[in-house]
Amino acid sequence: MKNYSYFLLLALNSFDGFRGAKMPKDITNETEYLQLRNAVNDGSIWVDEKNTPSWEDVEIKINKLKNDYEAEELAKQQAEQSAINKLKALGLTDAEVEAFRK
Repeated sequence: MKNYSYFLLLALNSFDGFRGAKMPKDITNETEYLQLRNAVNDGSIWVDEKNTPSWEDVEIKINKLKNDYEAEELAKQQAEQSAINKLKALGLTDAEVEAFRK
């Protein structure tokens, strides 16, 4: 499973005008979000400070990205189990199926 910082960076990068940010720790609230600074000149993380996403916008994006990731991982697991079941239905042994998975 990916950690919170992974999804936070994905979320921030998904907004127009994001310059990048120094990430001293997991950012978990609006105060910490507003204190983020870019690594180049310690300035704003946004190109246009008048048009920046709110913390709520960022949280919504994080949750969507996490949900999408979890759904994709579940779909992969289900597809793998389906393939294993089909191979076994064809008569392959557990050892043969395991060799196929490698």
